Amino acid sequence: MQWRSFEKYLVLNRPDLIMNAGLSFVHISEDKEPGIDPLIFGLDEIEDYRKMKYDVGKRNYVLGRIAAKRAASTMMSRSDLTKITISRGVFGQPVLYTGSADKLAVSISHCQCMGAAIVFPEGSPMGIDVEAINPSRNETMASQMTVAEMESGATVISNKAFLLTLLWSSKEALSKVLRTGLTIPFELLEIETIQSYGGFYVSTFTNFPQYSAKTYLTCGYVWSIVAPRKSEWHLDPLQMQNHFLAFDCGCDKRSAPIN
Repeated sequence: MQWRSFEKYLVLNRPDLIMNAGLSFVHISEDKEPGIDPLIFGLDEIEDYRKMKYDVGKRNYVLGRIAAKRAASTMMSRSDLTKITISRGVFGQPVLYTGSADKLAVSISHCQCMGAAIVFPEGSPMGIDVEAINPSRNETMASQMTVAEMESGATVISNKAFLLTLLWSSKEALSKVLRTGLTIPFELLEIETIQSYGGFYVSTFTNFPQYSAKTYLTCGYVWSIVAPRKSEWHLDPLQMQNHFLAFDCGCDKRSAPIN
């Protein structure tokens, strides 16, 4: 299996306490067979993989789980990834098992050749979503947005494909925190404000003011992390861009240039 990854240990600062989280991105070129590594996956996971019929499902399974295992490993300083497993909850959400007494949870996303995961304390819900900018999806995404958020967002982001992808990514990350997925009306996830901070964007939600989203643009991918609004953490946008460039990804993201 040929894949590359990078991880970040995040410190979550709140007014009353400090917590930690683990972030991971994994890349597998689209022209590579993902395969499954017994040094990473347990026997049950290997069996689940072998039952899958379609390559897309296999790729997403491998991308998501390697990212989740490496995010957990980074947060917990654990090296045996076979002891870190992910199952599915009653709402389809990923459920993390580490064999530790620590109460941890995970959010997973995958898009084409990229997988992402964030592991966090259960007491501080978080969600992650990664999307490739694809102008051919503009009409579909625009149909799910409110007039207010499009008008407000356009004052901050002039590129329509980027704006729509940011809105979509932020909403999908929030839906993972809420454990509803995109099964609820999109207008309930409406974004109230977007602010630019020189390398990333912070969004707030009309109906869920207790959460906010941080969104980054890296090499044609837009990815968002939603967390409790008063939680603060630092990621260097330039460093993240360099990490993505290091993947040397020749995959076709059908992305629009962002000016």
